Amino acid sequence: MLTGWIITAIILLPNLLFLVYPPNTIPPEPDEKSLSKKKKFEIIEKAGQVGCFVLPFFYSFQTKSTLDRISLTITIVALSLYYIGWIRYLLKGRLFYLLFSPMLHIPLPLAVTPIMAFLAAAMNFHSWLLGLAAVVLAAGHLVVSQIERERCL
Repeated sequence: MLTGWIITAIILLPNLLFLVYPPNTIPPEPDEKSLSKKKKFEIIEKAGQVGCFVLPFFYSFQTKSTLDRISLTITIVALSLYYIGWIRYLLKGRLFYLLFSPMLHIPLPLAVTPIMAFLAAAMNFHSWLLGLAAVVLAAGHLVVSQIERERCL
């Protein structure tokens, strides 16, 4: 039975909450230069998202080897930290900056943790293709998130 779809569902679920509970405070859009840069990196981000959200549907989580168990553990820890970040956002008044401010010494935790989860899942699935998609996602998502963070400063 294929179980990889679970990571896609777990990562997308809080984003649905974002639609229901949007930020209470949103700073103005970045300047034209930053906005142009953001739009370019959003294309890279979207390409990575497509791969990261679709590819897991073709895999199952593995527990046969030590590497499988370690990578599964890293995936679970990364997803747990991701949810802690979303809980922080909800409990502290849905402030925009909380989506991008450091947490537990992790910069951009709501960007870093899902990328880590996808990279660890790629190891667990033995999927270089998912690993590549996660690297593409990282190249776009981290830059876009940093631009969003700078809006808050």
